[in-house]
Amino acid sequence: MSRFRLSLFVLALAAAAVAGCSSEFDPPSLVKGLRVLAVRAEPPFLAGVPGSSTVLDAKVVGVAPETEVCHAWALCLFATTVDGRFACVDPQLQVDLGVQATATATFDHLTTLAAGLVAYQQANPGIGGASGVGGIPSSIPGAKGPPEIKLLFGMAEAASFGGKCPTTATAFLAQGCPDRDRCIIGYRSLAIPSDVKDFHANPEIDLLKVDGKALLSGETAQVVGKAEVALSPQWTELTPAGLPVDATATGDVLFAWYSTAGDFDQQRSYQDYPDNKWLSDGVEAGKTVDVWAVARDDFGGVAWTQVKLQR
Repeated sequence: MSRFRLSLFVLALAAAAVAGCSSEFDPPSLVKGLRVLAVRAEPPFLAGVPGSSTVLDAKVVGVAPETEVCHAWALCLFATTVDGRFACVDPQLQVDLGVQATATATFDHLTTLAAGLVAYQQANPGIGGASGVGGIPSSIPGAKGPPEIKLLFGMAEAASFGGKCPTTATAFLAQGCPDRDRCIIGYRSLAIPSDVKDFHANPEIDLLKVDGKALLSGETAQVVGKAEVALSPQWTELTPAGLPVDATATGDVLFAWYSTAGDFDQQRSYQDYPDNKWLSDGVEAGKTVDVWAVARDDFGGVAWTQVKLQR
């Protein structure tokens, strides 16, 4: 299995891990409460050159429009799991990015992390020396390709914190989730290439065909009385310059599927066989169901789209 294919598999497992718990009778695609379907960086890397930056956001679903959602963003050199939550192994190896719905990571944050790593190594002489872009080490010993850091994130309903969101990312992440049904903490990897020529931009899901009808994100399809609904995503992979990627240079794309009711013929679909079916068994007539498709590619790219099915 190639490293890129392994990365997609790990991302799929990580998405399931941070997406929240469900009963043994619920499919993992079923959204019954707060879920983080995906975390995206735009561009999907933080170039290891001065002046570079990337904007972070997340697809958070399963909460009412009026619900206040708390956020936390941080970069970390080495993340670990503590009591079922993700955290940085040492405060010197973490830099906070804020508590808004979006955050920006910059090259200056990398230099801050590199300085923190030096201080950490001085306090812990047994730790190996720095390497990689800007003194940032690879998170995978012996790994090929650019070094990576961890992007820590937290999303929660404000009610889970007693109605008042933590004022810093450190406070959120250090406290953990007081109510795991309404709070999620996780992480994803963020590549730091010194040369972006081998990287892509985030893919774009151009539309989702529902029983052959092309729908843009947010549109509704009438599927009254249907037991199965055919779904077919149409997408474009892009270069950092925003141009379509040469078909011979594309990597694998994995699609994860979610809905507020019903089930899918398969929980994941892939680039060569991206189509899926939504199954309406047990969904009452007249119900409107939200359906999401989340695409992930080999280059850290993420895209999503959402349509509504009128049962």
